[in-house]
Amino acid sequence: MRFVSMAGVCLLALCTQALGQTLADPSHPSFAHVRGTTAGLRALIADTAEKSPAFHAMLDRLEASTVIVYVRIAPLPAFTLDGRTAFLKVETPTPDARLLVVELSCSRPILAQAATLAHELRHAIEIADAPWVVGAKTLEQYYAQIGFRLDPSGRPVRFETVAAREAAAQVRRELAAGSGERQARGR
Repeated sequence: MRFVSMAGVCLLALCTQALGQTLADPSHPSFAHVRGTTAGLRALIADTAEKSPAFHAMLDRLEASTVIVYVRIAPLPAFTLDGRTAFLKVETPTPDARLLVVELSCSRPILAQAATLAHELRHAIEIADAPWVVGAKTLEQYYAQIGFRLDPSGRPVRFETVAAREAAAQVRRELAAGSGERQARGR
């Protein structure tokens, strides 16, 4: 299996059964393209969207795309890796949608997971904006154009984008500001 990763985004081909509607959240139809795989993740997505206009805007962009993102918590292989995004390779491809999986590190606090999710969703938007990116090879070509390589000699190949870093920072600021406002009102 060949891995292509991006600083917190490790895009890889995964072999698995189609996830189908079982992972969709019917109580949040507006989040049909970003699907938490647990109630806690669905709450994280909804809560972050409520508190962060930037995060909500990213959800809106993905809703208008052909990308569907499944979000799950996972023990990631490197301690420094907060999250990653992977193409989901299914036995029966969906002709009108590209399926992605975002994995968030299970060892991070909620604020960090929300910021990491924003970072990963920005990568999902980058992929959504490039309909020709359909797998590891085209993904590597695309990120060589729009991003920067983190470790020129490393494997898996790792890229990053300024836009993803900025998205995480913006959501972190919005969540921190909202937390400060709630604390001030509570005094």
